[in-house]
Amino acid sequence: MDTLRVSLIIIGLLIVGLIYFIGRRQLNADDRQFRFAPNFSWLNILNRLRFSLPKREKHIKEESSVNDEQLSDEDLDEVEPIVAERKEILSDAEDVTAIVELTSEQIAPAGEQLFIPVTILARDGKKFTGESILLATQDCGFKLDESGIYYYEVQDAQGFEQKLLGLANILEPGTFDENKMRTFDTPGLVLYLHLPAPIEAREALSLLIERGRNLAHFLDGDLCDETRSVLTNQTIGHLKEKVEAYRFKQKMTQLKHHRK
Repeated sequence: MDTLRVSLIIIGLLIVGLIYFIGRRQLNADDRQFRFAPNFSWLNILNRLRFSLPKREKHIKEESSVNDEQLSDEDLDEVEPIVAERKEILSDAEDVTAIVELTSEQIAPAGEQLFIPVTILARDGKKFTGESILLATQDCGFKLDESGIYYYEVQDAQGFEQKLLGLANILEPGTFDENKMRTFDTPGLVLYLHLPAPIEAREALSLLIERGRNLAHFLDGDLCDETRSVLTNQTIGHLKEKVEAYRFKQKMTQLKHHRK
């Protein structure tokens, strides 16, 4: 019995040792595989894929153009009411900014730029007619550009006529059609100034307020800020502060360039 017990103990020890030896080799093998690629990183792979793959935006535009071409007459009939409903929604502050950027043809030099929009809104849920807009813009010195936007021009320091103020429809896409003005109406307009301007910034802001008040008077509307709140002296003060901050940044930029 003692011999059998000793034999079983020896066999057990051998089995435990064999298991330990095999497990140790497996751990070493895994460790070597891990160390084989210390710089392996999913982030590196994703970065490489990001630079090697074509931009998604381009594909989206291409797919969109293909889908547009495949629209049937029935599809267009379903889309038209949606578009009409969208155009009846008065633009909020963000939409006003989008319309300004969309319709502005003024090319500003490199550096700090500033858009200052105000709105002219019809009262009591009414709308401005195309004929009233034609008369008001003519009296206030605005001319309809080929792009479908009214512009107010001034003379720059060299005596050349340059666009200073833009006047757009508050409803997307913001343009006017000269041939349809007699049947056209809109709940409001967007008047905007784009700095830097052909004239000094303070003078440009004064003209924006002056022309805006004149247009509102001729159209029997209200001159408001971009959020459609009536333009008060306090609001005008905020606009002046924006212009002063802009002028300060312009001067600092000029000083940096001069020092170089």
